[in-house]
Amino acid sequence: MTSYMPTSDELEKTLLIILSKSKTPMKTSEMVTAVGNYLFLSQELYEVRRADKRRELKYRMAWARTHAKEKGLIENVGMGLWRISTRGASGLGS
Repeated sequence: MTSYMPTSDELEKTLLIILSKSKTPMKTSEMVTAVGNYLFLSQELYEVRRADKRRELKYRMAWARTHAKEKGLIENVGMGLWRISTRGASGLGS
């Protein structure tokens, strides 16, 4: 189990790996769970809250998604549905 909170960069990279393995677009909530499982995050890390009461992991995942989308690595294909872009998939191969 990982006991430290991953950085946005670590989450972004893992997000790309998870989306590249998915045959269908993923829901935002599914991505948080899949990334957490891939990184072997402890249940305690899922529960860490920010001062504004939001969960820290979900907050960081939102920023990882935002950065990946701005770079053209992922695409929003519907309300809360995401998939890896061609650019994102090709970046994983290098």
